[in-house]
Amino acid sequence: MSKILVIAGMHRSGTSLITRWLNCCGLFVGDRLAGPEIGNTDGLFEDEDFQQLHKRFLRYRNCSPIGFEFTPFAPLDDSEKQQLQHIIERRQLAHHEWGWKDPITCLFLDAYRELVPAAHYIFIVRDFRSAVSSLVTREHKVDMKKFQGKKGLSRIKWKLFKRKKIKNPFQLYAEKFLKVWIHYHELIIEHVRLIPESHYVFVHHSQLIQSDRKLLHQLTHRWKFSLHHFPFSQVYKQAMISEVVPFEKNIRNKELLYKAEQIEKRFREMLFQIGPDA
Repeated sequence: MSKILVIAGMHRSGTSLITRWLNCCGLFVGDRLAGPEIGNTDGLFEDEDFQQLHKRFLRYRNCSPIGFEFTPFAPLDDSEKQQLQHIIERRQLAHHEWGWKDPITCLFLDAYRELVPAAHYIFIVRDFRSAVSSLVTREHKVDMKKFQGKKGLSRIKWKLFKRKKIKNPFQLYAEKFLKVWIHYHELIIEHVRLIPESHYVFVHHSQLIQSDRKLLHQLTHRWKFSLHHFPFSQVYKQAMISEVVPFEKNIRNKELLYKAEQIEKRFREMLFQIGPDA
């Protein structure tokens, strides 16, 4: 049985950055990796086999394939679990140790508890204000790119009917993305409640700037992955971290802010529970 490392977390939380670092440390994270996109020019480092299957499952449920969901949906059926199992078995045959990253994994953690009960997890967390601000900023860039590509009548219609996207993206998107942030982290909380405490860690990317060896120590000494040290500072770029834009005034349901703050407090208490320096 091969060793499996699942790198999971909410969108725009640093999962790509940390997966890139782990790949540089020697962890196999897929043969086909999703490339650059708006807001992530270094690449997503998402295993496209898992990613495409996750997206297909979401489409079957009439959900957005991007994974911006904040309500529960039907669990995977036996046929869908077999499709995941097929990918997992192929990886196990080809690699003694391996991992994958895709934020949408968080929506299917219940299935992975069943399919890979011995897996280890790195959960990448980021405060909700930074994550939501980053999501809205990226979504606005996507909208602007669509707008700039339109011409003639199509451009006029866009300006008339989708002006709000251009004028005030935070009014349009902030509450939705806050709900998504809460939903993802509630699923993570439920997941770690049901797996051994020794099988997961919570990490914020900023911890690795000075303490990358601590996480590597967890992986190599406690979880027995065969990795080598690669300086996190060589993949980290401060310029890639977007500026936080206050958005609280755009949240109509203030209870969402309270819920997010309570979740964030819980994760802060769990960060870096990974032992001494190597």
